[in-house]
Amino acid sequence: IGLGFCVYGLLAIIETLLISLFNFNKDQIIVSGSHPITQGLITFIMGAPVWYVYWIRTALTIKKDGTWFAYVLLIGVGGGLIVAVTAFSFNIYSVLVWLMGAPTTQSASSHFQDSPGSLAAGLVGLLVIWYHRAVLSHESTQERTDIRRIYEYGIAGIGLIAAGGGVTMIIVSLIESISNSTQILGSSSINSILAAITLIAVGGPIWWFVWRSIQKTAELNPTSERSSLIRRIYLLILFGVLGVVSVIMLLLAAYSIFKDLFQQGIGIETLRRMRFPLGILLTSTLVSIYHWLIFRAEKDVEVQRSSAQKHGEKPYFFVEIKIKPSNVSEYMIALNKYATHIRKERGCEKLDVLIEPKNPGTIYLYEIWSDASSLQDHL
Repeated sequence: IGLGFCVYGLLAIIETLLISLFNFNKDQIIVSGSHPITQGLITFIMGAPVWYVYWIRTALTIKKDGTWFAYVLLIGVGGGLIVAVTAFSFNIYSVLVWLMGAPTTQSASSHFQDSPGSLAAGLVGLLVIWYHRAVLSHESTQERTDIRRIYEYGIAGIGLIAAGGGVTMIIVSLIESISNSTQILGSSSINSILAAITLIAVGGPIWWFVWRSIQKTAELNPTSERSSLIRRIYLLILFGVLGVVSVIMLLLAAYSIFKDLFQQGIGIETLRRMRFPLGILLTSTLVSIYHWLIFRAEKDVEVQRSSAQKHGEKPYFFVEIKIKPSNVSEYMIALNKYATHIRKERGCEKLDVLIEPKNPGTIYLYEIWSDASSLQDHL
């Protein structure tokens, strides 16, 4: 709550200063009781003590548990990223419409009247991201927790949805232009194309960089990452839910075709009415197929038990993995390479890769670490 008040107050202050800067009017920064900069200062002053007491003096000094990391990653870094990306996307779209699109007004001040607020939101979002990432860096931990996975897969999903929405809008605009026999860059569709380009330009890189980092982690540590429940849920949602969406859109398109076939005949108007189902169908099908291929390659890995206990004073793990017998040799090669790499890490006293003699589809991993610190560095 304190952080929220501080963020809102900073946003109001920066927005007011930017408005004054854009209007080149020094009278805008004269402070009065009802002036936005005064209200922003009051809000910031109300939130700062709360945030200081409950975060600086308390949360930064307590043991860093799952709730602490959830706050820093999901609310601090994740929330700041969403705010910054949304705000800067709005500004990019406004600039593109003004330069290449069809603005609703020829007055620059009217067209960009909301830009100071969105720009201020973007700057405050970046500030929140920077601070919470700096807090994380001081913890010097690379532990791969479910909280971190939720954050990374969530950000990747947001970027993918944005980019997919942009691709869908382009497909819809193309179909609309064909069905209306107009140029694709006519005044009726140019703003939609620019909005689609903005979504792809912003969402595409976010998804690509975050997803590439996740996939590298899965290659370096296939046992824990590919059997993660968070990863399974992410893949199931994308190929499962989007697969259902594809079927629904296909049925809607088929309904339009058969309706026109028995009433007025199939023509350009049929294609125009199908533009949204077709756009969503093509995009969701591509995304669903891509994630289905990943899921199919990993679905045989099933971690049934995983525990971190004490071996005397030493932490150890015992993991049971179930795979298809036909894939045992492939997974054993990968796991032996993984084990060779991990045995070289500081504090790894033992790492065995074992096969159940009577059940070749069952593989066990047994790890012993010298202390909690080396285990944390490993994770």
